[in-house]
Amino acid sequence: ALGDVGAATSADVNSQYWNPAKYAAMDGRGGVSISYTPWLRKIVNDIDLVYLAGYYTPSKMAGTISASLRFFQLGEVLLRESADAIPLSANPYEMTFDLGYSRMLTENFSLGVVMRLVASDLTAKTDPNYYTGYAFGADVNGFYSLPIEMKSGTSRFNFGFNISNIGTRITYDKGDNYNFIPANLRLGVGYQIPFDKYNRLLISLEANKMMVPSRY
Repeated sequence: ALGDVGAATSADVNSQYWNPAKYAAMDGRGGVSISYTPWLRKIVNDIDLVYLAGYYTPSKMAGTISASLRFFQLGEVLLRESADAIPLSANPYEMTFDLGYSRMLTENFSLGVVMRLVASDLTAKTDPNYYTGYAFGADVNGFYSLPIEMKSGTSRFNFGFNISNIGTRITYDKGDNYNFIPANLRLGVGYQIPFDKYNRLLISLEANKMMVPSRY
C-alpha cells in the first residue's frame, strides 16, 4: 500500500526490513511479528515467503536489540540440460538471518547497525559442481524524527537512510565465479499530519540506488 516506502515512515515491529534504527524510537519494550505469503498461488502452490522479526529494549540507555529471519522457498523446480533430457528435481531456497542494534544518540536521532548471514541454495542437490552459497553483509542506518505541534495534534517530520548489504560476494562453485550481493542505498523523507486522535495523513518520498554493478 505504501509503494515500497519505509525508510522514513513511523517505527513499527517490522522496521528491521526497512530501517532498523527506527526501533530505538519506539515507546514499547519489545515486540514480535510473523508474516506468511503464499507466492503466486494462482500459478503454483509450493512457493512461500516467511518473515519473522522482533526487537527488545532493556532500557533507553542500553539501546535496542533486534533480529529477523526471512525464508523464501521456490518450491519444486525441474532442471534439464536439453529438451529431451530426464529432468532433475530441485528445491531452491533463499534465507537471511539478521541481528541488529540501535540506539538514540540525541533526543530526535537514532543510529543502527545490522549484521546479516545469507544462504542461497539454487541447484546444490542436483549438480555436484555447485554448492549452497553463503555471504555476510552489514547495514548502517539512521532515523531522525522531529515533532511539530499543530492545532490538531503533533505532526512529525521524518528523515531516514539505510545502506544495506555491505559485505562479501557470494559463490556457488567454491570460488570459480563470484556474484555481488545487492548493496543498496535507501534515502527517505516523510511528513505526518494528524487530523484528529484517530486519523493521520503521511506524505513520504523515497529514493533507492543500487551500489554494485548490474547486468541491466
